[in-house]
Amino acid sequence: MVGTEGISHPKLPLWRTIRLSYSSYFQHFGDVLRISVFWLATTAMLDAAMGWMQASWMTHVLANPRARPDLTQPVEMTVLDNIGSAVVVLASVSIAVAWHRLLLLEERPGRSGGNLATSALWLYVGAAIIICLLAAVPFLALLLATWLFGWTPASGDAIEPQTPSLIAATIVAYAAGTAILLRLCLLLPACAIGDLTLTIKGAWRRSRGNSWRLFWGIAACIVPSAVIVGLVFLTVMLIPVTADLYQAQWAASGAIGICCWLITWPIWIGFLSHAFRYLARPA
Repeated sequence: MVGTEGISHPKLPLWRTIRLSYSSYFQHFGDVLRISVFWLATTAMLDAAMGWMQASWMTHVLANPRARPDLTQPVEMTVLDNIGSAVVVLASVSIAVAWHRLLLLEERPGRSGGNLATSALWLYVGAAIIICLLAAVPFLALLLATWLFGWTPASGDAIEPQTPSLIAATIVAYAAGTAILLRLCLLLPACAIGDLTLTIKGAWRRSRGNSWRLFWGIAACIVPSAVIVGLVFLTVMLIPVTADLYQAQWAASGAIGICCWLITWPIWIGFLSHAFRYLARPA
């Protein structure tokens, strides 16, 4: 798929790109497993341990009425939760970079997690941070306006006159932040393959007129997998078990849930790859 010659702002063929994202995923499912296997094992162990600790803590709280007023999580659970979150972020970035490079450079993936020391991965992280900071600008502007115009609602049941303005401004800030994320998302596959010629201005220009197409395409690649992950998690959690298997059930549901999420992660990453090829590399 390449952009149309002579068109400065081509329209992304939405449904064709979505179909290509899914077909690429299933055609290279062996490669998906190859780039994910280390992260699947690591995150599964961490989430299983977290689920076991959460179930044990909740059992303790429910069995001890005196402990209910203090629902603060134990320190070790908080530490494990933070470690698990960091590992999931690294796993997501590592899988994304490997998948971008497979689709755009036809580079066969190496050992799962082996790209952590590569410049492409950290360029990817840097680009993601910059995009998020730029997307936060509308929210910072909203906070400034809230302070300048006194839009903070007062306590009480009455609706303050400024509340509709605050709601409208919040909706605008969310829409603007989302638009920035969508218009700049082409930078991610560019950084994954080491293409530094695509600047922020270039990504903004190339994605012009395609914000809704990018939004619906990403949604079409994320929502089905998110629904599947949710159903799998609920199915495991709703299996009737005895009290002595309660902690094991929580551990299994956490491990299975994160594995399902990571294994379907390349679908929408593939959409970004194909969108980048079409919009940022026209013929």
